Amino acid sequence: MHRNSGLMTLARTLVVMPVLIAFSSAAFADNDNEAYEAAVAGMAENPQAAEKAVKGRSDGVGLLDRILFLYAFKDQSPARDREIAALQDRVNEDVIPLTDELERSVLGDLQSFDGSIESMLPTITLASSSGYANTDSAFYAIPCAILQRQPGLLDATRPTWGGNRDNFMPRSGCQWGRGAVAGYPTALMDAYVDAAYLASGDMFAPENGTIRFAHMAGQSHDLEMAMLKPDELPSAPAGSRKPFEVWSYLSPANRDVFNAIETVRIPAQDALITYWVSRGESRDMAVKIARDTLFSVVYGADCDTPVPVDAMRVMLIENRPVADIVAMATRGAGQDGNLFARCAAYGGIDPLLHVAMMRSDSAEILDILSQNGYFTDIEARNDFGKTALMAAAQQGNSPAVRWLLDKGADVQARTNATDKWEYPRHGERTALHYAAAAGDAAVVKMLIAAGAKTNAVDDEGFSVRDYLIGREDLPGNGAVSSEDRAMILRLLDGQKG
Repeated sequence: MHRNSGLMTLARTLVVMPVLIAFSSAAFADNDNEAYEAAVAGMAENPQAAEKAVKGRSDGVGLLDRILFLYAFKDQSPARDREIAALQDRVNEDVIPLTDELERSVLGDLQSFDGSIESMLPTITLASSSGYANTDSAFYAIPCAILQRQPGLLDATRPTWGGNRDNFMPRSGCQWGRGAVAGYPTALMDAYVDAAYLASGDMFAPENGTIRFAHMAGQSHDLEMAMLKPDELPSAPAGSRKPFEVWSYLSPANRDVFNAIETVRIPAQDALITYWVSRGESRDMAVKIARDTLFSVVYGADCDTPVPVDAMRVMLIENRPVADIVAMATRGAGQDGNLFARCAAYGGIDPLLHVAMMRSDSAEILDILSQNGYFTDIEARNDFGKTALMAAAQQGNSPAVRWLLDKGADVQARTNATDKWEYPRHGERTALHYAAAAGDAAVVKMLIAAGAKTNAVDDEGFSVRDYLIGREDLPGNGAVSSEDRAMILRLLDGQKG
């Protein structure tokens, strides 16, 4: 699976732990720090002011900023290199007592400056992880202007530990308020990453260990690479057309999420292309960079599987004409087979019967598929026990609900039970729970008439009513009209609608 991630705007929402030693915050007054950080953020526009600021600050942050300023903004010379070496040796002496053998073995032994970026990396990473030089509560952010001149320094921000310790590794100041990349579509990329969380969030919600912090740090690093070193991003998979497209064919719910992601991916891609063209790249190269970026900065964007365009599942979800569906079905072609097996291994897959619930002409489609042997089990369930009747109720698809009930679908069926360690929560839901959450009065009425229990609760104790109006971690349906809400509540109370 492509290594990519959607954990909200992670570059700004990483969970960090407090550090025991914070020399930089204790040694610099807030008002002085505000002026200092303003000079650092404006380093590219006014390097003289930034140089004056870093020379006037002697704590860990000031020393590290000064070393990196000299390296990025001053021409190489024996005098410059001697000054950097002396400053780095001073930092190393301070850092050694604050670190242990494990840190130094993983992040690298402290070295004297020899003119290379590599000789500086252990100093930067250990100064950050030890708390010696922290610009935020738990890490040091390398000024953005320095990274733009010396993007090789991004190697210091690479996740290393695979757990909570990655929270203490250095970050890019371009993501953490120490300058910005002018013209880069940061807001649009944030919106894209946020939207992608709807698809990828379930990959991390069950993780109770600290590995989730490594995933977060990994995404932050990928976002930084996309800004400053896009040529080193993994190439987008050749067989995938759009991020999450293959994944979107696994279920109707996935397709809804994919459509939502597309509304922000398209403007983000256009803005990325415009940005890289403005930076001198050819349009073809700008398109490649944009594509690589959008696949790389989120998790689960592809399943290493080309889109199987002639699969019945694809034809249904893409709302192909009925005539095409009939032609495919009567040939006995287009069965899923193992076309989606690789993607399903990560996200599960809904039976084909469920997929048909997305279409407004689903009753006609269901007849066609049923007559041609595409499914035989009316109670076919997905990996967490959802039935086709529940899928139809969730879509507010009255014709499909009627078709399924006429075929004997079990109105009392429930999704699988869950326990406190499982995700998503709220197991043992019924079709009526889904209908209430969808706010569809006609489907609620149909299900109750078929014998659905209005007092059913899920395994968290949430009622059908809760799914409509909301409670605690259930948002309810805020879009349903007041008339439909009132009608549904009357139906649940046993009154005539």
